[in-house]
Amino acid sequence: MELNVYPTSLDSYDNYYECENDISLNNDLKSIGSGNATFDFEIKRQEILAIFSDPSIEVEVEFYENTNNTQLQINSLQGNIDFSSKEIIVRISNKLSKNCISVGKFELIVNPIPVPNGSDEEIILCVSNPRDNPQLFTTYLDGNTLNPNDTYQWYFNNNPISGATEFFYEANAEGTYKVEVLHLSENDLNNPADDSYCKGFNSFIIAESSPPAIQINDITVEDDSNNNTITISTNNLGLGDYEYSLIDINGTIEYNYQNDPFFNNVPPGVHTVLINDKNNCGPTSIEVSVIGYPKFFTPNNDGHNDTWNVLGVSENFFQSATVYIFNRFGKLVTEIDLYDNGWNGLFNGNYLPATDYWFSVELVDLKGNIRVKKGHFSLIRK
Repeated sequence: MELNVYPTSLDSYDNYYECENDISLNNDLKSIGSGNATFDFEIKRQEILAIFSDPSIEVEVEFYENTNNTQLQINSLQGNIDFSSKEIIVRISNKLSKNCISVGKFELIVNPIPVPNGSDEEIILCVSNPRDNPQLFTTYLDGNTLNPNDTYQWYFNNNPISGATEFFYEANAEGTYKVEVLHLSENDLNNPADDSYCKGFNSFIIAESSPPAIQINDITVEDDSNNNTITISTNNLGLGDYEYSLIDINGTIEYNYQNDPFFNNVPPGVHTVLINDKNNCGPTSIEVSVIGYPKFFTPNNDGHNDTWNVLGVSENFFQSATVYIFNRFGKLVTEIDLYDNGWNGLFNGNYLPATDYWFSVELVDLKGNIRVKKGHFSLIRK
């Protein structure tokens, strides 16, 4: 190989910088760098040709990956080619004679995609129930790259958000938020003209949830049975993912939190249904009356079953409750109402005998609906 040195030949040329290729697809939530960039060797060829200004000699510029290919003049690099960062050899030759004028080199440098902060997990936005219009609650989205020179643009469901150019955004609705960052790469600090901008993005998926809203009409109670049940309708609860618990009037847990809005084998009495949003947007509770009529009582002052009354009756559910108790001959023994503690087995201060007694109950709920029940129970003395 004959080498003719040309006065403007260089041992090294300016490095060639390009942004890393983003291989993310349309449905991907963030930029995915390939590790390569696309380099246009025709642009670099023209840049080097401009150095050789002598019109008397027409030169040819060729690029090779390694010394062996350069010497053999095989596999020259042309057009657009994807490469990771690497060294490229430049062969300058006389276009007419094909004699080599010089051999130099430069570096291909891949500037990495700037990927802002994002979230791989769904983020919950707690909203009011019913939902405010306009919606007042927000969740803070932080897309910061920690580079003060980066600039940002936010998108909501792929539509640019006007004026949203900070590294953060206060999201107030369900959907996909994308933050796009433009990063300035200064490349050769001695050559401001070769600065370039690389672009990347990341995303946040926001899902709305809310505390439950429950009304007594959303609850169905089947009581006065061998298997009392409580069923909660989920149609009007809200946006959340809810779980359900039941406690008695003393605060004792009868059912731990469960996914099923149904309780069976519920004892008579006043209970509290607890409904909690599993997305941590808050709980709510409501009292429920389960009516029942004890089959016996034991008035011996031991603190257990010392009086007889209709269970589940409360002024929170009934405007009136009248109970008449008769002996087996039909004689009225006592009358108790909504606010009484119940019958203690006495009549005119005297202990009545252990036997069966009959009752007649009239319950009037807060809507004026009347419920009548007749039956009997046992007084047991022990």
